[in-house]
Amino acid sequence: MQVTVITIYRGQTAESYVGVVPGTLTEEQKTKLHDDFSVRDGDTDEDPDNIFFRTLEMTPAEDLKEVLNIDGE
Repeated sequence: MQVTVITIYRGQTAESYVGVVPGTLTEEQKTKLHDDFSVRDGDTDEDPDNIFFRTLEMTPAEDLKEVLNIDGE
């Protein structure tokens, strides 16, 4: 089963938030999440935020061989 890891980095406070949803996301869903979480794109004087989406295959804990760096797509 695939899941999508959503990571939001708040530029102004350097806080990170992570959530996981089942399956993959459409571009429309990604845009909606971007808007729902008020992700700042740097079009103001404030530090921009970032939102990343990474689709992964679920793995049982005993089969996990490495932990990936969530660097977005």
